[in-house]
Amino acid sequence: MSLGFIGGFLGWFAVGVALWTLLEWFVHGRLGHRRGARNRFAVEHARHHATPQYIAGWTLKFLVVTPVALVLWALVTPVLGRPDAAGLVAGLTLMYLYYEMVHRLIHRRPPRSRYGRWLRIHHVHHHFHSPRTNLGVTSPIWDRVFGTYARVELPVSIPERHVPDWLLDPATGDVSAAFAGTYVISRRRTTGVSGTRVPEDRLSGARVSEARASEARLPEAQAFETRASEESRRGTGG
Repeated sequence: MSLGFIGGFLGWFAVGVALWTLLEWFVHGRLGHRRGARNRFAVEHARHHATPQYIAGWTLKFLVVTPVALVLWALVTPVLGRPDAAGLVAGLTLMYLYYEMVHRLIHRRPPRSRYGRWLRIHHVHHHFHSPRTNLGVTSPIWDRVFGTYARVELPVSIPERHVPDWLLDPATGDVSAAFAGTYVISRRRTTGVSGTRVPEDRLSGARVSEARASEARLPEAQAFETRASEESRRGTGG
């Protein structure tokens, strides 16, 4: 294998990695969050927003990415040649798989690095506060370029019904000490035995004033979640 082959492969591999970050922003924002979208991705994404723990399995992902990668390979090989085409397709495909892995970890595992902490804060804000911003999952680059970046103010509220297991202290059922000050749980108000409203908005790890300020940023996300639930039911025949 010549140095030219290796150089071409690595160079176009880097192009594929960079190109995926743009495609990630475009697919998420333009296919997943465009009003009235009925494509397969939009339906799956609506279901994910309605139930964040739901993420389509790896089998479906590979059934989609494999033919797409093969078609792309066939299209770009006559233009770029085999080494460069192989690098481009490999960069795009591996970065897509990395995105899928990261997205799963965000919802199912606690952070283990500063990058992991940023990923979760950034994505939680997208889910529960402003679903038309912070569309990049692995990187904020294109959000900044296209004006969809939103600075996240801590603590970030998560509706009680959507709190991931990794965020909770098993002993108390509240936000664990490791994440106090970063996340708060937005609890619904319940009705007492006498029929009076009993406030249950004791958001863990934050003062009442912080809770109210954080909850004030929730309506847009709640409206999107409602639409997502309806669209998901229509898309799956539920």
